[in-house]
Amino acid sequence: MISVAYVEADLHIALMVCLLCQRQGGITMHPLSSGHEALEMLSRSPVDVIISGSDLPGMTGIELLATLRSRGDLTPVILFTGTADTGEIIRAVNRYPAVRILSWGNTVHGQFPRLVMMIRMVAQHSAVLER
Repeated sequence: MISVAYVEADLHIALMVCLLCQRQGGITMHPLSSGHEALEMLSRSPVDVIISGSDLPGMTGIELLATLRSRGDLTPVILFTGTADTGEIIRAVNRYPAVRILSWGNTVHGQFPRLVMMIRMVAQHSAVLER
């Protein structure tokens, strides 16, 4: 079972993505509404993959990523966003290990199959590295 923390400010998007991922089987989703909530949860319960939007209350997805890495947390992160500064995201990918980007553009639903594939891929890759 792959455990995923999904950090998304928009509750409707978070619930839809979590429901769709869980229906695929083998994926357990933990919806979180802010970076601070994610940091608190992740300090108690590690996950296999972290998915984060870019526009979060209190801190951006990039700031969440930077905080995780500064704490030594190398959990794979997928930046799954519809609105973001592309340059900032590219700099984050180049700076921090184990980061992937997926832009949902006009519709989250349209990128859903790619998101599930990416979750499985990064979780598998991370598990191989840990051996």
